[in-house]
Amino acid sequence: MARLLHLDASSREERSHSRRLTREFVELRTQAHPADVGTHQEILIQ
Repeated sequence: MARLLHLDASSREERSHSRRLTREFVELRTQAHPADVGTHQEILIQ
């Protein structure tokens, strides 16, 4: 079992290309490796 840490820091939120790409990556990785554990963290400081 592997761990995946997904950090989001873009202030553009839903308009962010990097957020979209990492979200898609995490979805595909989760499908391919369902036993792995993922953690998502927002680190945007407003």
